Amino acid sequence: MYNILFLLVVAPVIVVQSWDIVTTVADQLEFYDNGIKVQSEVMPSRDLTALTYDALHDTLIFVDKQSDNGSIFSYNKSTKKFQCLVAKKTYENIQDVAFDPAKELLFWTDLNERSIYWISLKHRYENYEKGNLLFKMDDELPRSIAVDSCRGYVYWTNINVSRPTIERSRYNSTEREILIDNNIFMPISLTIDQQTKKLYWADDREGIKYSIESADLDGKNRVTLLSGVFHQPNALTVSKGFVYWVDWGYKSMWQLSKNPPLDAKPVIIRDFNNETPFGIAANYKIEDQIEGIEECNALKSLLPRNSKTRVFDIITKDIRLSDLITTDYPDMESTISPFDTTEFSSHLETTTSVVNLRNMNSKHSVLKASLPRNSKTRGFDTVAEGIRQRDLKTTDYLNVVSPITPFNTPELSSHLTTTTNVEAYLTDEERKFIFCHNFCLNGDCHINSEGKPECRCDKLYLGNRCETHVCYNYCLNNGVCVYGDNGLSGCSCPSNFEGVRCEIWKNPITLYVNVTSG
Repeated sequence: MYNILFLLVVAPVIVVQSWDIVTTVADQLEFYDNGIKVQSEVMPSRDLTALTYDALHDTLIFVDKQSDNGSIFSYNKSTKKFQCLVAKKTYENIQDVAFDPAKELLFWTDLNERSIYWISLKHRYENYEKGNLLFKMDDELPRSIAVDSCRGYVYWTNINVSRPTIERSRYNSTEREILIDNNIFMPISLTIDQQTKKLYWADDREGIKYSIESADLDGKNRVTLLSGVFHQPNALTVSKGFVYWVDWGYKSMWQLSKNPPLDAKPVIIRDFNNETPFGIAANYKIEDQIEGIEECNALKSLLPRNSKTRVFDIITKDIRLSDLITTDYPDMESTISPFDTTEFSSHLETTTSVVNLRNMNSKHSVLKASLPRNSKTRGFDTVAEGIRQRDLKTTDYLNVVSPITPFNTPELSSHLTTTTNVEAYLTDEERKFIFCHNFCLNGDCHINSEGKPECRCDKLYLGNRCETHVCYNYCLNNGVCVYGDNGLSGCSCPSNFEGVRCEIWKNPITLYVNVTSG
């Protein structure tokens, strides 16, 4: 279903709106950054519920309970492609979905059928259009589901309050085991964190109580992160540093550190007022999830081939093949890392001769061939080639060429503007490309009279690099920022606050009535 080569073509040229959390609300996918709604995507659906995010393919997978044609759909955020994945059954109640991007397997729970189903999204795989049965249960009520892509397990919760459980099995239904069955009431939502090798779940406990808990992937070392009252958690997710959940009791979204202190309190990051969110997913990068986890090598191998790590591999291979002197090669290879910026440039300037740089740059076609044809990196190739063809002095060559990389940053731009004799060797087009590359995050870049990059921001963004949404920290006291095509238009305040930014508390007026009998 998902083609990695296709993503390589798209990723370098599409500016993706920054977001950390997405929720399903009615017919929309709503994207949030630090609690600020930055984007809404209206789906050709009517009632979006359960949600999961495939970070490898930048694709959201969700359930629509009211669609006439399908049950589970996908929406690729990069390509804007909407697709039906699973046909609708007459009698169903899908509660949750989970996706393994390594094996391209989609799982879901059906409460009415008391079953767990799956399909493969691999091209030409023959599925039953309404799902292949993994488990048909007798007394259990399967609710939430999650997958461990690195170790090949599917996890689920059973919310039958007479005997609630958290269980797992292999993808082929073997090795089924109960992990947790004590001191639990209704484990309403479950997720897996590869980085911490933990399960996280929300338990809607009896009465008004609830808890957020974690355990090792085998169910051991159980920890209660938070216990409280009056919340009604419905869906839970994790990011690199936090646990998030949507709460039906307050119609809100909450956040808690994955390692909270004993007296930690959850932080409300969004109040939905009259709307009721259902599903939630975090923008948890695959690289962050699997970094340093040996069991995740299969997933790591699927990362896009134009990632910084891929370019780093090509560059170091080119250096290795170049005719470097013995003292230069160990220094260069040990210093270059996929995440270097100015350090890499500085090292080249102080340790490597111009001849070696020319040898390395002459092999730029290898790098170019590995990247998409419409990549901005081709602009780098053009600029570097133009500089190479000029008769530069040794010091100028080092000053001009070494800082230019496909991963330019404002620091590199600053380096170029301060080095000597650069003016003489860059055309206006080259200067704009080098200085403006990735400089303006949400706007257009131009070179000012001082030779420095400046941004003309889109209407909804502010800051030197157009990095700040106009709604960021604008509305106070859980006010909802309202904006349109013309920019910020104000705040929609809760009933007990008013003012331009909801900064004024409406003091309640108490009336005392003196009733005299007569």
